[in-house]
Amino acid sequence: MYKLLAEKLYNVEDERIITKRGTYWNLISSLLNSAMTAIIMFFITLTSDVSVNGWFSIATAVAYQCQAIGFFGIRNLHIADTNKEYAFSDYAYFNIISSILMVFVLSVLSFGQNYVLEKACLIFIYGIYRGVDIFEALFHDEYQREGRLDLGVILQTIRFAISLIVLIIVLLIFGNLVFATLAATLVSVLLIIIQNKPFIKYFPCKLKKIKTINLKKLFVICLPIFIAGFINMYLANAPKYAIDGTLSDELQGIFGILSLPIFTINLLSTVIYKPYISKMATYWYAHNFSAFKKVIFRQILIIVLLTFSIVTFGYLAGLRLLELIYGISLYDYMSTFILLLIGGGINTLGAFLNFIMVIFREQNKNMYIYILSGVITYILSGILIEHFNLLGSGMIYILSSGIVTCLCGLVLFMKYHSVRRKITYA
Repeated sequence: MYKLLAEKLYNVEDERIITKRGTYWNLISSLLNSAMTAIIMFFITLTSDVSVNGWFSIATAVAYQCQAIGFFGIRNLHIADTNKEYAFSDYAYFNIISSILMVFVLSVLSFGQNYVLEKACLIFIYGIYRGVDIFEALFHDEYQREGRLDLGVILQTIRFAISLIVLIIVLLIFGNLVFATLAATLVSVLLIIIQNKPFIKYFPCKLKKIKTINLKKLFVICLPIFIAGFINMYLANAPKYAIDGTLSDELQGIFGILSLPIFTINLLSTVIYKPYISKMATYWYAHNFSAFKKVIFRQILIIVLLTFSIVTFGYLAGLRLLELIYGISLYDYMSTFILLLIGGGINTLGAFLNFIMVIFREQNKNMYIYILSGVITYILSGILIEHFNLLGSGMIYILSSGIVTCLCGLVLFMKYHSVRRKITYA
């Protein structure tokens, strides 16, 4: 039954249908992914106190930080490698190595701190839950490289939905977030295997003999991208780390609720530009500057308008809505909330520019930009939290995102005009 459904899903030749379906399901998948943390935190409030929300908040930070290690900056390269410079097996072996490193770091961050055992277990298991995305993305990125973004996002949406439902049901029955997360992780792994098995035969998803030289090349290419991505994730979660070391689990839980819309801005914007990554790369390599510039400006405009809309809604009704949903008084944190929303928009713009930096092969400069921003943020984060409490978290977010976005924009502007001049006068 599922094999027939998979065959029907694959056998579509009209590119317009594939693009429309890919865009639609990418939107659904990203919306669900952006809502998962908020939904889980809502059910945590039904079964536990706000301190457990604090545990979950830091667990999400560590999970995404370690996920950046697992991906090791290779996703954008895999998708944009339309010239097939590297085979699927090269990306697969690279992912295996990076995933082993991810689990090791996750173990240290979970059990190497002074956390109570239950909090440490939650951080580790939730990290694995998000880590299985790496295994799934290996296949889905190959599908997208072959022009079938739609297949990956449809399967991902189904997995997100089922695993979330399992987590909620187990949490409500047993009232234990650790046990619920473990159940959702096992279901996720099982679904990835079952879902992708019928599609592998349509794509070059075969493991060949390992080519060490290709892994070394990928490492050299991806290291700057990884460092930039890893520090970017640190910058996104720097307020949580500062709170974890200075304030209480209760305030961590409140911050987790206040910061939920940030990921909505980020993920909704990703929905808009993710389907165009390969197209932007094609335009750039073909020196189709007018088409390339048109896509870039359109995406930036969408990010700005989306951010403005969310900030306006957040000020007028968003905070009150969060109070009603989670049953916690948040009005005293309005200034923090607005700063976080603005910072979320700036961070999203920086993330988009990061994609373009990879296309421009300027990942080395990107790395230095993130290192600079990371050092400044690390130095100031503790000071800002100590002096301004949660308001300092919003200041941290705007500072770190602003540095990255401004410097990336400057580098891209100079690179674009440099290349265009060379082509024009060649």
